[in-house]
Amino acid sequence: MPGTPDAASGSLWPGAPGKRNGEIVTPIVAGGGIGGLAAALALLRAGADVRVYEQASALGEVGAGLTLSRGAMRCCVALGIGEAVRAWAAPAGAFAFLHYRTGEVLARTPPPATAAEEQDVHIYRADFHRILADAVRAHGGGRIVLGHRLASVSQDAGGVTAHFTNGEQACGEFLIAADGVRSAVRAQLFGEGLPAFTGKIAYRFMLPAELGRAFLDPGGRGCLFVGRGRVFNRYLVSQDRLLNCVALMRSDEWTADGWQTPAPVSELLAAYEGWHPSVLSLIERAPPSHLIKWGIFARAPRDCWVHGRVALLGDAAHPMQPFLGLGAAMAVEDATILGRCVAEAPDMDAALAAYERARVPRANRVMMLSKWQGDVFDTTDPADFPPRGAPALDPSIGTFEPEESVLF
Repeated sequence: MPGTPDAASGSLWPGAPGKRNGEIVTPIVAGGGIGGLAAALALLRAGADVRVYEQASALGEVGAGLTLSRGAMRCCVALGIGEAVRAWAAPAGAFAFLHYRTGEVLARTPPPATAAEEQDVHIYRADFHRILADAVRAHGGGRIVLGHRLASVSQDAGGVTAHFTNGEQACGEFLIAADGVRSAVRAQLFGEGLPAFTGKIAYRFMLPAELGRAFLDPGGRGCLFVGRGRVFNRYLVSQDRLLNCVALMRSDEWTADGWQTPAPVSELLAAYEGWHPSVLSLIERAPPSHLIKWGIFARAPRDCWVHGRVALLGDAAHPMQPFLGLGAAMAVEDATILGRCVAEAPDMDAALAAYERARVPRANRVMMLSKWQGDVFDTTDPADFPPRGAPALDPSIGTFEPEESVLF
């Protein structure tokens, strides 16, 4: 059935015992978003007895789309959810970059290979989050604990204790901090302040496909309109039932991050005055109660993600600016390699050290390429797009072979 985890297939770790000295490994995951659930699934498939602690009172994701690169799709297969993801995703195809005003095709990504596993896909964030949550729950009830906001962590030679604002505690052999760009764990263990506002903001809205389908020309099912200092991205998701629309632009006005700031349709229309009629037609149809804007925040790359028995993952480790659309993909890659490390290492210290060695160079490179692509959009006249070496036109960036990573 579409959406059912193919839990018995595709594991990188067949028969992994998930034990150390005869005892089941008991990790804690802080954060029930995509990175946290992917990490929990990878650890469960490695044989660990994991619990996820999420601050929200109900599990769910906001309405937005995301891209899973071909490397991330290989990880989904390894995690046993490849079939479920493909059932709900839409193929990205040869993605087009268009002139903001004329709709002229400026560039296209290379056409995908014919094999389904060789294609990038677009998926509704809520669908992907649900697939991950269902796969975690398939390993037994009580894996996801809601209403637990992390306050701090403490650790000793025996393991880690997570302290929550509701006064409760959880103990485990190690802790994975998947608590986002404003990670409380990162702040506590590495002494870092808040992430910095980049001077760029984003707007998102979703439309039923039947409302947006008339405006898919030019560009087809997925494309990005390029203007200097602003872009407009749109693509189909959720079995082609929904059209995801994202506008990214420079702004001197500080805007909070997250998904909480509503924006009037008139504001976005004014920002894109003079753009292609199909862009304006889509903006005009944005649901007034569901047009959200947020600020894009960044951190400097870190070479150290592990502190004792605590490791960062996803945005907590490497917050991605969204100009390559690889934030979720990097979190899924992190999770998959983490599962391999726990399954294959002789002890937990070795596992976390191997995870850090394997992931830091890859994630930090993609993090800097994403920033570079944002700078390209800021500074390049559309008539000169793409400049030589633009990361968005390099398909190798999304290529990743989880089974080939050298860990030990």
